[in-house]
Amino acid sequence: MSSIGENVDDRISRLPEDIVSHILSLMPMKFAVRTSILSKRWRYSWMFVMNLDFGEIHTMDSLHSLTIIVDRILKFCTPSQVKLFRLRFPVICARVSRVSNWIDEAVRLKISELDLQVHQLQLPPSMFTCKTLTKLRLYPSYYDSENVWEFKCPVNLPCYF
Repeated sequence: MSSIGENVDDRISRLPEDIVSHILSLMPMKFAVRTSILSKRWRYSWMFVMNLDFGEIHTMDSLHSLTIIVDRILKFCTPSQVKLFRLRFPVICARVSRVSNWIDEAVRLKISELDLQVHQLQLPPSMFTCKTLTKLRLYPSYYDSENVWEFKCPVNLPCYF
């Protein structure tokens, strides 16, 4: 038995970085980022997650915070590191150009899954020719009465595995 003041390493902290990254990828980003306070080893572990799931945003304050976070996270990601990119703003309106830029950036990162629920969504042309995209989920916002998508460019999603 160890005393309370003794510095003891736990089993989770001894896991390889790729396992920790996988575990953190199974949770929304806000929880993955919160693990950075656990120890020095965990401080930057959230930066290597494979799934960028930002949860569901319902208030303008949350949207403002999310905007800052998404911009910073996408800046540090490397291509092929991120598999899933999920954005959900079912009730509030985000700037169309900002969301479009995030999707562009996700395509640059060679994502394989894109999951979106955004009011007034405008998909950038780069998404329609993404060579790595295998799953595309588009959900209507609570305010969108029509579930009709008009595409202003040809759609070619060549990856089907």
